[in-house]
Amino acid sequence: MVKLPDGTVIAQMAAIMCMVGRALGLGGESAGEEARAMMVTLNANQLVQEWPTLKDNKARLLKWFDVLELELAVAKSGYLVGKMLCYTDYFCYPPLVSRFAFLSEDDRTLFPQVGAYIAMMKDLLAVSREKLVAKGYPMEP
Repeated sequence: MVKLPDGTVIAQMAAIMCMVGRALGLGGESAGEEARAMMVTLNANQLVQEWPTLKDNKARLLKWFDVLELELAVAKSGYLVGKMLCYTDYFCYPPLVSRFAFLSEDDRTLFPQVGAYIAMMKDLLAVSREKLVAKGYPMEP
């Protein structure tokens, strides 16, 4: 749970990411991008919730990756929403890595933009981590 500056307390990771993202200027550049960011975040949250059954339902799992491939095509930037990094990217990256790795190599080739997105985010997060460590932020659990 997170307490906002106005005293509002919110729960649920997707809602927290949305509010923190907005506060940090990572919520999208327009109302349309904000709506897409929330939609993609909630889609990823649903992907996580459905994971126990998706492992045995390849057709549905591939449909979720079709949706992500479409979002990347709409954004035209390599990011999931808009032309710059958004809270959605931080929220979606961790579960996408493991779910994408679960696909066969042949199936992964069906989603080239998702594969490129995962590689881009891995590099971006590694650079971000190095910068935080250099500033003295601890990164050990």
